[in-house]
Amino acid sequence: MRHQIHTDEGAVPMTASVRSALTRLRLKDQIRVLWIDALCINQGDKDEKSEQILLMPKIYSSASRAVVHLGEQANRSNLAIKLLEKIARTSFYSLSGKFLSDSALVTFGLPQARTKIWKYFRAFWARPWFRRIWIVQEFVLAKDVTMICGEWEGSWKIFLDATVKINEYKMLHLYSDLQVGETLNASVGLMLMLLICDQRVLADRNEYLVHRFTRLLEMGDSAFKEAETGDRYIAARAMIFKSNPNISKEFAKLRQNDAFDRFAYFGLPRPKPGVRKLAGIDLLELIYWVEAAEATNPRDRLFALLRLACDLDEKELQQLRPDYEEEVKDVVCRYASVLVGKGKCMEILYNAFLEPNPYDLPSWVGDWITPVNPISKKTHVASPKPDIYKAGGYSKPNARMGDKSDVLIVSGGLFDTINCVGIGSIIPRAGGPLLPMLANSALNNIDAIFETLTSYPTGEPLFEVKWRTLIGNRTAITHKEAPAWYGDLFRKWREEIRGKTIAPTDEDIHAMAPEEYFLGLSSLSNQKLCRTKGGYVGLVPTSAEVGDHICVLIGGIVPFVIRDSAKRLGMFQMVGGCYVHGIMKGEAFKLPHWQERSFEFH
Repeated sequence: MRHQIHTDEGAVPMTASVRSALTRLRLKDQIRVLWIDALCINQGDKDEKSEQILLMPKIYSSASRAVVHLGEQANRSNLAIKLLEKIARTSFYSLSGKFLSDSALVTFGLPQARTKIWKYFRAFWARPWFRRIWIVQEFVLAKDVTMICGEWEGSWKIFLDATVKINEYKMLHLYSDLQVGETLNASVGLMLMLLICDQRVLADRNEYLVHRFTRLLEMGDSAFKEAETGDRYIAARAMIFKSNPNISKEFAKLRQNDAFDRFAYFGLPRPKPGVRKLAGIDLLELIYWVEAAEATNPRDRLFALLRLACDLDEKELQQLRPDYEEEVKDVVCRYASVLVGKGKCMEILYNAFLEPNPYDLPSWVGDWITPVNPISKKTHVASPKPDIYKAGGYSKPNARMGDKSDVLIVSGGLFDTINCVGIGSIIPRAGGPLLPMLANSALNNIDAIFETLTSYPTGEPLFEVKWRTLIGNRTAITHKEAPAWYGDLFRKWREEIRGKTIAPTDEDIHAMAPEEYFLGLSSLSNQKLCRTKGGYVGLVPTSAEVGDHICVLIGGIVPFVIRDSAKRLGMFQMVGGCYVHGIMKGEAFKLPHWQERSFEFH
């Protein structure tokens, strides 16, 4: 059914969701001034849309408040919101670990896992608003945000307090059924809400401190561990809270009172109303930050971020102006070209994977348009840019755009060619816990590849090369070089799991997979093992094939797998970053066959 709103200038079409929001927000006996993008911007005029997009952040930051209409009450959303409010005020300080058993849920006054309210809760988080790309500026830049769903109305701070707990304790997965699509949508919605809530509090130091102190007093061990490597002031306060558990008990009681002032409790002044800004996020970081978000028009995956980026001057903003007439591929190439000019070439390459995409985007950019599934998201070996990797030396990258808008030219050298690859990921997870049968199959394949080697070019023992390679020779949390005792962990785990076929219990998982080593394996679980003609081994993207080359690019922290182009003679396609044991510290430059050259990628 089509809907319209009648104005002095005629009838304006509107969606069912806009009609629902207007009906909910209108006042019976007063005029109310609202800005609604779908009505205030002529959606049929692409030039007007392009102009207005650049003004939208100013509009949102100037408004007295933003009202988020999540939709009408449906699927018992009233019960889901009551549960959300309950979670926001519940202290999980006494919980050991991150697993909420039925007995733990009862202890915290929450429904047991198989209760249907958790299904309604998941359905609530699967609502489309939570996954929209435009919610970032709507939510983050406004002076205040009111959330509305059906007849319920509440503050955004309820979501701030609840999202981190829902995520930490995996509450969206408490009700287990076969609704995979709904679970995925809910997970994406929760992840984006968690990100934008964090960004909103980062805009004010005192609000951020209150948020972090609340987490310390309500989430205990997991929050204390996070505080150890961060802000010194927060770390000091964490030590005080940890040494006196009674503070948490007192705080939990006070939180049940609506009038409780957390700012006064922590001795901090309340933030002054004013314009908010994103906390120093540059354009490329924003692109990856919201990679799971959805947009009706694929171009909006980039256009929606323009005025939010902290690293663009007016000239660059004009170069990146929205143009809805431009082909999607041309939009992506235009944005990538500006970022290459800003010295972001390597950061782009680190995140690129060679995969089919509907827009024929350049392989060296990757897919910035298709929303990323967070469950099957691929991680790259350069994340999060560990200091121990310097494969491309200490020089600055030498990169420039080619004559065609989709061509990137980078200096480097060919290292070797792949002549053997593993059958799949080094540790297949099947979207859930470690399954010994799958793990053994993968490990047996890895063993078979190593059995083809009699020695290693660096002179290291093959067993040491194996266990270091499988984790990229780094620790999972601190990203330092893996200590020698990790080898003992791997040996023990390999023997424990050998021959097992039945899925283990939670206790068995920890017994068979020592956390320190297994975390490293998990972080690189979408890579597969390869062997090169020169006898080196490494971790490469699962799309890598026999015949692909490994190159080292000047200034890159990791080597890259590249493929001869079948479409453009003499050019290459970027397959993705990789780990090759023995060349991660610039050793390739000292090899006799090293020769610097230019690579053209499309």
